[in-house]
Amino acid sequence: FSRAVQCIELATGRMVCIKIIRNNKDFFDQGIGEVKLLRHLNTYDPHDRCHVLRLYDYFYYKEHLFIVCELLRDNLYELYKYIYKSTWVTYF
Repeated sequence: FSRAVQCIELATGRMVCIKIIRNNKDFFDQGIGEVKLLRHLNTYDPHDRCHVLRLYDYFYYKEHLFIVCELLRDNLYELYKYIYKSTWVTYF
């Protein structure tokens, strides 16, 4: 129901993830719920002590919802390589 892309924020030069929600009422409603949840969690963890995904911004453009958040890893393959090399317990 969505697509995530890796982008560079031009104002700061930092890497971000932009999640693009398809133009569908159910998907849009779910995306708005995601924004509300992330805003609530980020409000109660302003110093990122609980390591919750940071929501930077969100906007509506050409009938699509865009959610801008921190980039966790380049992709799942890179995350898997990182977990494999670290001392973390693997999930799969």
